[in-house]
Amino acid sequence: MVPIRSAGQRLPFFAVHGGAGTALLFEPLARRLAPDHPFYGLQAVGLFGREAPQRTVEEMAARYVSEMTAVDPHGPYAIGGYCFGGLVAWEMAHQLVEAGREVSLVAMFNAPAANYNERFDPVFDHEGPIRDDRGELVERIVATQAVDRSLRGSITRQLRESSGRSTTQRIRMVSGAGFDRLVGPSRTRLRRVWLDVVLRSGRPLPSGLREANVFQRLARVAQDAYVPPKLDVPVIVYRATGLYFEDDLGWGAYTPRVVASLEIPGHQPIPRATMAEPCVDTVAADLSERLAPAAGGPTSDPVERGESRP
Repeated sequence: MVPIRSAGQRLPFFAVHGGAGTALLFEPLARRLAPDHPFYGLQAVGLFGREAPQRTVEEMAARYVSEMTAVDPHGPYAIGGYCFGGLVAWEMAHQLVEAGREVSLVAMFNAPAANYNERFDPVFDHEGPIRDDRGELVERIVATQAVDRSLRGSITRQLRESSGRSTTQRIRMVSGAGFDRLVGPSRTRLRRVWLDVVLRSGRPLPSGLREANVFQRLARVAQDAYVPPKLDVPVIVYRATGLYFEDDLGWGAYTPRVVASLEIPGHQPIPRATMAEPCVDTVAADLSERLAPAAGGPTSDPVERGESRP
């Protein structure tokens, strides 16, 4: 747990990391909420090598629930998740409900549901489903020119791109391309074997493996293995403009209480841009309003209005 802001009398908000594992992306959102609004980020275990990483959504959720209830033993609980973190936040809500605790809100920040990830490519899903009615993969992206990734092709490409440079620079570029083609695949395979051995040992990751792509790979495996339960908890979906094909990102299959789906305006070529300036201003304004009733604010509960915004 990362206490981005621990002081304040309002309902604490707990936000779960995405696939890369870090909670740093939530700092702009926390800064835009009221100064007396506690905000905690949940960061992947093992990110700094002190513990072995967790490998299932259920394990992550149990750890985060334990840390969350230590900070706030009584609730109610407002939870959010970015991207992959939405699945972890959902499982946290499930474990809290099973323990008889109240979940007042689950906020999904560009966080597709599990069945949504099966039907759409989260990066290009504005183009439509990745499978047709028969379940066959749809070829949606057509390259205008195929790239020759063979050794000969890589050297030819570097010779062309290094034209006009000094002889030393050209030799360095061409030899580097050749080395990558010859050694790169073997190096990648050895790295995967190394990672698998460390994971099986149950030990913390060494510094050479503590990279965002490693945690993203672990998150993808955990995501594919997770089967979310159906819950009767309120969900708010925050989604980037133009990135998604379905407004509720699939969460309507898991709860009857997707009470709003807010499309965030602004240029967002990647999901992470939603959590940065200026797009995060819209997220913060809406989230602050929805958290107010549970924090002793207005009596008209915006979480239960059942609205759907464009």
